[in-house]
Amino acid sequence: MDRRGWLKLSAAGMAGLFAPPAWAFGEATRFAFGQLGAPDPVRSGAWARLALELGQRTSVTCQPRPSALSLEDAALFRHPFLILSGASLPPWTEDAWQRLHRYLGAGGFLFLDGRGPGDPLVQQAYDRLARRFSPEAKLRLDREHVLFRSFYLLERPMGRVLASEPARALVQDGRLAVVATEVDLAGALARDAFGAWSFDLPSGDRERAVRFGVNLVMYALCTDYKADQVHIPFLLKRRR
Repeated sequence: MDRRGWLKLSAAGMAGLFAPPAWAFGEATRFAFGQLGAPDPVRSGAWARLALELGQRTSVTCQPRPSALSLEDAALFRHPFLILSGASLPPWTEDAWQRLHRYLGAGGFLFLDGRGPGDPLVQQAYDRLARRFSPEAKLRLDREHVLFRSFYLLERPMGRVLASEPARALVQDGRLAVVATEVDLAGALARDAFGAWSFDLPSGDRERAVRFGVNLVMYALCTDYKADQVHIPFLLKRRR
């Protein structure tokens, strides 16, 4: 099945994305992040925050909280955007890795959110997934990639820390199926139980981190629909 077919089967796909309300994925036809593994308690509220920002900034309607998933869940293929982060890689079986690979091949998107340079979970997960892709599928994302202009104009991944190297990706059928960064996006978005930011960060950097998160979701939902539209740079400039 190609990505178009997968999107149609996964709830409502992109129908209505540009006319509110936007039908997406997850329960009640709303977009919901799929959370794999055990999230860091300090960063556990980050994706709910990004869902709120998505609802305010775009026409995508979102579930307020991410869905905790395992690779055995039947609901896995109803979530177009999965997140994997944390202190260590889950002890998945070979069958589980194969199911994740099928999910990616069917049109799904996985974001590996590292907590800093050399994050072991990101390194191990990326290397494990890369074995199932051809060598040509490995990609380093430069500033010209459509990911960095899918909604906002950005130059690089943004999060709690600066990237020491370009984001890595795995490509499936011409689209990004896996994006791995070590900028700690969740760390930039997380708040504590009292509503205070979990980590100190200049407000401008935090805003750029939010924009990077929005770009990731818009890319996952729309892939490269904006890549060859000449009017897009003007529209995106107005959003900055």
